[in-house]
Amino acid sequence: MNQTNRTNLLIAFVAAICSLVGGLSGSYLTGHFLLKSTEAQVEKDIAVLSSQNAQKNLEKTQEKAEAFIVALHGLIGYFESNDRFVVSEAKAKVREAEAKAYALAPYVSPVVAAKGLEVCLALRSAVDSGTPNERSESLKKVVSSTAEWVKVYYEEVGKYQSQSMPEKWKYDLLGPLLGGLLKQ
Repeated sequence: MNQTNRTNLLIAFVAAICSLVGGLSGSYLTGHFLLKSTEAQVEKDIAVLSSQNAQKNLEKTQEKAEAFIVALHGLIGYFESNDRFVVSEAKAKVREAEAKAYALAPYVSPVVAAKGLEVCLALRSAVDSGTPNERSESLKKVVSSTAEWVKVYYEEVGKYQSQSMPEKWKYDLLGPLLGGLLKQ
C-alpha cells in the first residue's frame, strides 16, 4: 500500500468515527431533551390533577360545612328566642345538627370533625340542662366551642385553597405592592 492510499484510508476512518460520534451525540441529545420534556409534562399534569382534587375537596367541604352551620344557626336561634322550649323539639334539632356534623366529618381533618362534634355535645348539654342558669352556661360553651370549630375550619379551608391555587400567594402579595408602586 502506498502512502496516498493509507492517507485516504485514515481520512475515511476518521470521517467514519466522527460520523459515528456525531450520530450518537445527536441521538443522546434528542433522547435527553425528549425525556426532559416528558418529565415537564408529567409534572404539569400532576400539578393540574392535584389542584383539581383540592378544588373538589374544597367545594365538597364547603357544601357540607354550610349545612352544618345552617343547622347550628337554627338551633342557637331557637334557644335564644325561647325562654322555654319543648325538649323533644330541641333534641330533634340537635340530632339534625349532629347528622350534619357526621356528614361533614369524612371531608375534613380529624381536628375539624372533633371540634364539630364538641359543638354538638355542648348543644346536647344545653338541651338537657335543668335550670335557666345551667342552660345559659351550656350556651356559653356552645358559643366557645363553635368559635373553636370556626377557627380550625377556616384554617383547613385555607389549606385547600392554597393547594388548589399554589401560586396565589404571590399575586396576593405582589398585587397591592405593584398597585401602590403604580399609583406613585
